Amino acid sequence: MMKKLFEDNKSVLEDFVARIPRAENLSEFEKSRNRLIRLVVGSMTDQFKDWDELCQMNIAWIGDNFIRMLSDKDQELSKSQLDMIASRCFRFLLELDLSRGEGLDVTFENDVKLFAINRAEEFEREAKEQIQYACHAMPIAICKSVFNNAAIGSVKALNSSLKKIEQLQTKWDQELTGKKEAILEKIEQLQTKWDQELSEKEEEVNKLREALDEYKTAFNFVGLYAGFDKLAEEKIAEKKSTFRWLAVLGLLAVAPIIGELAYVIRVGIEALSIEKMSLVALPTISLVALLIYYFRVLLFNYKSVKSQLMQINLRKALCRFIQSYAEYSREMNEKNPGALARFEKIVFSEIMADEGNLPSMHDGVEQIANVIKSMKKS
Repeated sequence: MMKKLFEDNKSVLEDFVARIPRAENLSEFEKSRNRLIRLVVGSMTDQFKDWDELCQMNIAWIGDNFIRMLSDKDQELSKSQLDMIASRCFRFLLELDLSRGEGLDVTFENDVKLFAINRAEEFEREAKEQIQYACHAMPIAICKSVFNNAAIGSVKALNSSLKKIEQLQTKWDQELTGKKEAILEKIEQLQTKWDQELSEKEEEVNKLREALDEYKTAFNFVGLYAGFDKLAEEKIAEKKSTFRWLAVLGLLAVAPIIGELAYVIRVGIEALSIEKMSLVALPTISLVALLIYYFRVLLFNYKSVKSQLMQINLRKALCRFIQSYAEYSREMNEKNPGALARFEKIVFSEIMADEGNLPSMHDGVEQIANVIKSMKKS
């Protein structure tokens, strides 16, 4: 969170400006130094938002000490004290110049910045060290703090900071040249590494996409195969049920004949006349003909179920054989349209029942009529 040092201490800044000596007996250096202090502290009072926003590093490092120096009304404003205050103002001004990046106006450039740099030797020892630190080491410390800030996450911001460092190196000290080259080399190495990692990740994503396409196609055919398999199970159960009923009707069709023969054997054929034989045989023959008719109907259904089961098994075999049908069909249709039409027609066509003629009820009736006619003639 941004610390509002100058906004919160505006009254302290205003009171201190009023206490700065303006005596005529001051030396030319002291007058220029005091003018430096008045210009900087006055700007801090008038434009406190800019100073608070752009001088956060020095606010964190020397902000509280700077306010204590200005607010201590009991301490005499000696040359040593005013020199230290001027050096602090110079540090804040240089950070403002570094953070804003658009340069200082002429007044600050000539009356403050160049004065402190050109006449640093006339300041007290501690104040002179602060000015030298601000010119040479402070920009490096600020840049290091910016680079290590977790909020700085883009290459654009990093390049902007590097350009600012390069300007400071050319303008203030040749000592930063080696550090700039090291940082640039490190950035180039990181950029090369990032590009390589990005390329590798892109290849992995493409491989995963291809694998997902293959899995999708395989899953679609597995689902189709499962549907045919479930349908096959239903048809197998229907086939078994039909076969059981065929066996039952077969036995039932033979049972009346066996019963009729047993009756004739027990009574004796001599004891039965033609009329009695006709009366006894006619219901039996009718029942047998009816049972045979239903037997033929079930047999027709049984053969139809077998035919459907064979078609389903054919589709299952084709689904098992073709796993990459979607991609292959797209390639085939581009080169040879209609090449897979027969395959699609077989797999996706309706499952047809046996087209044989269903036995008619008249077949059994005609057979019974023929039997009765032959008995009458005899």
